[in-house]
Amino acid sequence: MQNFDLIVIGAGAAGMFAAGTAAEHGARVLLLEKMNRPGRKLILTGMGRCNITNSEPIENYYNRYGKNGRWLRQAIQGFTPTQTIKFFNHLGVETIEESNGQIFPKSQKAREVVDVLVNYNLNNRVTIRNDVEVKNLLIRDGAIEGLSCKVIARDTFKFESIFATKVIVATGGKSYPGTGSTGDGYRWAKKAGHTLTPIFPALVPLETKEQIPVEVIKLEMPDVKVCLWIDDKKVEEGRGEIEFTRTGLSGRIILKMSKQCVLALHVKSRVEITLDLVPDLGMKELDVKLLQCLNEYGKKRMFNILRELIPERLIGYCLEINEIDPDKLGHQLTADERKRLRLWLKEVRFIIKGHRSYIKALVTSGGIQLKEIHPKTMESKLVKGLYFAGEVLDVDGDKGGYNLQAAFSTGRMAGLACSG
Repeated sequence: MQNFDLIVIGAGAAGMFAAGTAAEHGARVLLLEKMNRPGRKLILTGMGRCNITNSEPIENYYNRYGKNGRWLRQAIQGFTPTQTIKFFNHLGVETIEESNGQIFPKSQKAREVVDVLVNYNLNNRVTIRNDVEVKNLLIRDGAIEGLSCKVIARDTFKFESIFATKVIVATGGKSYPGTGSTGDGYRWAKKAGHTLTPIFPALVPLETKEQIPVEVIKLEMPDVKVCLWIDDKKVEEGRGEIEFTRTGLSGRIILKMSKQCVLALHVKSRVEITLDLVPDLGMKELDVKLLQCLNEYGKKRMFNILRELIPERLIGYCLEINEIDPDKLGHQLTADERKRLRLWLKEVRFIIKGHRSYIKALVTSGGIQLKEIHPKTMESKLVKGLYFAGEVLDVDGDKGGYNLQAAFSTGRMAGLACSG
């Protein structure tokens, strides 16, 4: 049997970075993946385009990860977003910058990123084995010895143990379970003595009590002001893209707020989202705009007049909610109807009753508590030779490339620590 210095579990973003880095610096590395090929989840990121990082200034980066962001400081400073871009450029992936500092491959294909990472590992002589399901970590006297696993070959399987004095767990969280992220790393960490912060879906679409009309489903609005209310108190607001879905709301700004929503729903708080559909106009300015439209197009139907303010697919819903006949002419609109319309456009209110499952969540929040992990190496403080990287840790970031950057940075740091 071939001898290895290091076993990396999970051939995702963090795992491939960890394995490739360690091998590049001289370690004999085995990379195990329980699916039939590496990078299954990575292929889905960024709607299949793979938002690899974000160009935001490094001093602002840590705020994107909430209360645990400062813990990532050493990892991200050790491998910065700029270095991530240079890494992929050096391996032949041209990158482009899009809105909000998001960095994508110029090809717009996540597959290119996966192929490059696989080749990076192979070129550094990493042994990659697919269809290997790790069952347990082997720990004795407070140190890692290896692992036991189930190896699948065609229609048969066998159990075996693989030994190494260093193991990196990079199995991801529970989001997109169809790609292999089923929470295995949490189970192993807990069995090894680690404490887990409760996990839940994050960057996840929200479900509304109000039914979304068929004609509005999949409607995207690029610039909406969104406010989050918990128990009638406004706790967050932002401006950006939203999307109406079959079950509720999604879009960049909704996903960003979803973490607070999920936590609040868990403790049975009342959660509401309000949408300002005309954020560039104050209430008085909107009233002036409405009056101008009604005077100028007074002989037109209200349905046609509202095209000046909101997307056509939303007009029927707007008029129905506000009990206004779509065939009513502009000059027939009463002052009370105009007031209802004005208030609705500035504050469309939805009661949030739930959220989508891990199947639709971009990341998992919660995980292995950071106080039990060395931030300079990613090594467990409880088990010698056991390391963790990526989403399995209790740190998650905003949408926009931040979570992949954390995976790359923690994976690289763990790989370097295991190469000595």
